Parts: sequence; structure tokens; C-alpha cells
Amino acid sequence: MNKDLKLNNFIKKAKEKRGRENFDYSKVDYKDNRTKVCIIDHDLDENGVEYGEFWITPSNFFKGQGHPKKRGKRISSSKRSKQEDIIRRFEEIHKGEGLDYSKVEYVNMHTKVCIIDPIYGEYWQEPNVHLKGCGHPNRKKARKTLTTDEFRKGQKSTWRHIFI
Repeated sequence: MNKDLKLNNFIKKAKEKRGRENFDYSKVDYKDNRTKVCIIDHDLDENGVEYGEFWITPSNFFKGQGHPKKRGKRISSSKRSKQEDIIRRFEEIHKGEGLDYSKVEYVNMHTKVCIIDPIYGEYWQEPNVHLKGCGHPNRKKARKTLTTDEFRKGQKSTWRHIFI
């Protein structure tokens, strides 16, 4: 395949996959899918400055990668959705407990987050533990239990406050 045809195929595929984005392919010198090409990103950063040129392999560009200066923005957007998702899951599990998640800064399931209990105040807990239903360490929960006689007779359970 000749060079112009390869370039035209690259630009066509790029516009199909990334057409809604503000890219300029005028500096592309396409050789193959693993040789970096120069693409110009005309989007503006928070200071109103164009992102400009960046070098990338066509295969990575088609996978959705873009200007390296934009990478942090994509990550922070991703973290924001994870933060919202984890808080929504906390609220589903701890419905009615009145917990305040305003200080939660989600990193991962094993990095403790700050949760505020309306009675006992702030405490730190791993998200994976909180998702299992655990709350403030001083807050006791009632559990349904049977007495030995109830168990032997097969009676329905009654509420007994066994503190854990």
C-alpha cells in the first residue's frame, strides 16, 4: 500500500474513532501502527492555552489515549465517579444510621476514609470493612438470637440484645 493511502486510511480511522475530539492530523507522517505520529490537540487547558502537539503510536491513539497533559484530568474524573459510587454504596448499606460522608476521600478499598457518626463523631475505617456493615467501633448492634429453649422447641426468634 502506498504512503498516501496509508495516511488517508489512518486519518479516516482516527476521525471515526476520535471524531468528536478537536484533533489536527496535518503533521502525521504515518509509517505503521507502532511508529509514533505527531497529532495536534486544539483543546484549551484551564488557562486557555492550547494543548498542542504530542507524539503517540497510532495503536495507543485508537485505544483512546491522547495528549499526556490531559491524562490527569481523565484520572481525576474517574476518581470522582469512584468517590460518588463508593458513597452511594455506603449509604445503601448504612441506610438510616445518619452517617456523614462529607470527609470521605476515596483512594482504594484498603485506604481508610473519615466517616462521621452523629453520636460518636469521626472515625477512620477501610471502605471494604464499612461495606460489610461495620460502623463506629463504639456503636453496638443488636442481633437476633434464640435462647436455648427456643432453639430446642423450634420457636421463632425473639429480639435479644447481644452486643458485639
